[in-house]
Amino acid sequence: MLLREGLLWALPPVAVALWMQLAAPAPWWALPLWALAALALFLFRDPERAVPPHPLGVIAPADGCVLAVEPEATDPFLERAAQRIVIQMRAWGPFVVRAPIEGRVAERWLRPCREGGCGRRFAVWLRTDEGDDVLLVLEERSRWRRPVCEVGVGERLGQGQRCGYVRFGGRVEVWVPRHARLEVARGDHVRAGSVILATLVHD
Repeated sequence: MLLREGLLWALPPVAVALWMQLAAPAPWWALPLWALAALALFLFRDPERAVPPHPLGVIAPADGCVLAVEPEATDPFLERAAQRIVIQMRAWGPFVVRAPIEGRVAERWLRPCREGGCGRRFAVWLRTDEGDDVLLVLEERSRWRRPVCEVGVGERLGQGQRCGYVRFGGRVEVWVPRHARLEVARGDHVRAGSVILATLVHD
């Protein structure tokens, strides 16, 4: 599959390449443009993933490497003691972001980032049917790496469901309850929709 924005990046070089093949004295002049269009389609690919049958599992929302795991942190959005997992997405994609759990979107925020090198933070609060709160945060690293969130408040998401993307990669945070059991460590490589980051623990 392909993100729709990938077509917006691929169509202009395709149009110019077709014109050059008809008008240019040497058709091979269009080869760089065909390569540019192929690169856009590759970067904005949207691969299918098999979500693990683990209803209490918090799955990775994005492809990338785990930059940090903080077992003791303070959630700045819900103002609670929580655990924070930070994932650095790859610049070569995929850029798709998936819902880490099944639940309802309780709230969304857009706030300035307090850390250097970051513009704004897009946060989505997901609440499960069991009452667990999981926060998904997408960082805006620059104008060209701006996250796109495609869900609204009150909408219900399935575990692993596509809910947005971050152009050209970025940082994604997942905040899980204090009692959740962490399943990853710093340096681990994860795949969106298929790797479990943490397990929600209930008595």
